Amino acid sequence: MDLENSVQTNNKKEEITSRVNLYFNQIMNGCGTENCCGTFCNSNPALHDKLLANDAAQLAVALAMKNDSAYRCPESLGSSNFLNFPKVEALINEANSTGDFAPVIEAIEQVFSNEESLNTSFMKPLKEMNPSEKEIGIDLEQVRNTFDLLLQTPLDVQDALANSIETLLRDMQWRIKSNTHIATLRKFIILFENPQIEDPGYYRSLSGELFVLFTDLPFLSINNLNNLYFSKLPKDSFLFLVRSLQTFIAFTAFEDLDNFQTDPQIIAATKILDNLYNLNKSLKYVSYEEFYSDVINEHIDLSLDYKRWNKRNGFSFCNFPFILTPEIKSHVLRAKQKLQQEQARRSAFLLPFLTGSPDILIAPSLIFTVNRERLLYDSINMVQLHMSTGDLDTFKKPLRVKFEDEDGIDEGGVRKEWFQLLIIDLFNLDYGMFVEIKETRSHWFNGQSMQVEEYELLGIIMGLAIYNSVILDLHFPTIVYKKLAGVEPDLEDLKDINPALQRGLQQLLDYEGDASELDVYFMVEERSYGAQYGRELIEGGEDILVTNENKEEYVDLYVKYLLVDSVKDQFKNFKKGFMTVCGDGILLSLFSPEELNLLVCGSPELNFYDLEQGTIYDGYDEDHPTIKLFWEVVHEFTMEQKKKLLFFATGSDRAPIGGLSKLRLVIAKSGGEVDRFVLNIVDFNRIGSLLPILVIITFFSQNINLKNSYMIA
Repeated sequence: MDLENSVQTNNKKEEITSRVNLYFNQIMNGCGTENCCGTFCNSNPALHDKLLANDAAQLAVALAMKNDSAYRCPESLGSSNFLNFPKVEALINEANSTGDFAPVIEAIEQVFSNEESLNTSFMKPLKEMNPSEKEIGIDLEQVRNTFDLLLQTPLDVQDALANSIETLLRDMQWRIKSNTHIATLRKFIILFENPQIEDPGYYRSLSGELFVLFTDLPFLSINNLNNLYFSKLPKDSFLFLVRSLQTFIAFTAFEDLDNFQTDPQIIAATKILDNLYNLNKSLKYVSYEEFYSDVINEHIDLSLDYKRWNKRNGFSFCNFPFILTPEIKSHVLRAKQKLQQEQARRSAFLLPFLTGSPDILIAPSLIFTVNRERLLYDSINMVQLHMSTGDLDTFKKPLRVKFEDEDGIDEGGVRKEWFQLLIIDLFNLDYGMFVEIKETRSHWFNGQSMQVEEYELLGIIMGLAIYNSVILDLHFPTIVYKKLAGVEPDLEDLKDINPALQRGLQQLLDYEGDASELDVYFMVEERSYGAQYGRELIEGGEDILVTNENKEEYVDLYVKYLLVDSVKDQFKNFKKGFMTVCGDGILLSLFSPEELNLLVCGSPELNFYDLEQGTIYDGYDEDHPTIKLFWEVVHEFTMEQKKKLLFFATGSDRAPIGGLSKLRLVIAKSGGEVDRFVLNIVDFNRIGSLLPILVIITFFSQNINLKNSYMIA
């Protein structure tokens, strides 16, 4: 065995030695390929700063140990033309002196119309390259300075630059799939740095063609560009690129609003935005709202797009939901839900006949019969009863609720009341399922609670509320919705659960002194039933001191314990219930965690003028004195009073996605004339996903103080 290990060790040493010699020869003498664009090759004409033997040897050892194919030379490129900033600056200075810009135009045309020449341009000096990471070898400062200089030249020079790039893009189409070596990807970075791609005059001929070519690259090449370029952009540059793509989409869509949903350049720009959106999840540079496209959302043929998405036939913006607003996505969700509910109703109608048992009737709705005094117990039983059938699609049927010993048909109001009462019970702090975070006014799972069935019920309630277009008065932090979507929590998420602890852990990460002096160990303090005790974050944690070397691991483990491990059973059952109703993946594929929060709980932004504009009158008109006085009073309310009015009317003090304009307030005259003001709310279903509110105002003949009358009501 020792002999075998010795042979393997010798073979490995010989292999490394061979690679060192190969790289040393490549750095000092070149690979023998004329005009190679290799990042570390003497045959690359752009690498004018040749290294001394000692420096080359150290670099060769580093490259050999890294052993990355990206550092080996690509194929022959066949061009010796290249540019760098000093060359361009010298050419332009000479042209400014003589007034003759022909040499500048010639140099531009030679390099920017030829992908091999462009790949060998604007190279970093060898001494600035870092072989410990993948190195693409471009000096971005040179690139940016060059473009700044070129765009200050006469228009014929700028046109020559654009025309040369257009020629390059046409030629690249035939070889785009061969762009796999990172050295051949430099041209894409240079082209994305060109400010001309933001000029509407070049959108179709330059920008759009670049976007199409980028999306045609092999997956590995796009991944390399993500790692080497897009993910390393400064925050402001990243945001600028996102907005440039949005402007491109808006401008080109307006050119042909009838066909933009099939435009290949718009599709390509959307795919690049998708690439940036996914990078932004970890970078956290910009808000998710930056990715909404106003033009797409205003002019999209949602019916056409939905059909393509549903049938998986062709491009659909629904496959790139980050670009759609929550309001548009809610329409998509409602359409899908309506289809599923119709299918469930149809199945309920046909199943007795298909099974040969026509006497058995299956309700087309999901019916819950509960007693107010046993609301929680009966609701759990109703859920278990329907789950026992094994047909989870029954939860996709429209929900109808009946309270025992109470008359009336549920047209929406009874169902809404059931949701309200259950939420109050489940979040009652005395019940012990949740703890209140006073600093953020939110609720978090109680890791000591054993109410398994109740957590599952809450998950089902949340899913049913979504399916039945009911806003819930929930106060969950965003991390709950992230966990439902399978997103791993991080330190930033702790801010909504324990802001003070989050700040303390961040200070630990930022601490520039010796962390071991803080005397912190891999332990977390917990309190259970009045007693406090310590829990190890890793085995032997009580003896492991937090140091500068391991403090990131400590913070990660601390966050994971608090947001995942300590509430594992409680959240697992909550998610199980939620997925019982929403487990087909459609909801989580459309909505981001932040948007899911809006869908479930509504928006805190309230504009009562929008509510007034959408109000319908029965027996009144908008100019009637009573109506004018009513809105005058409402608009004079404080925001807190407005929230109370909204909660009284809808069961939630938030607006649905799209704002209060999506509610339909119906104000109707009730009949006789009395001298007092009566405000009564009756919920009922109406067209689509909107939940209108019927407000019956009893007309009064004398001028009574409406505001006082309302406050009494």
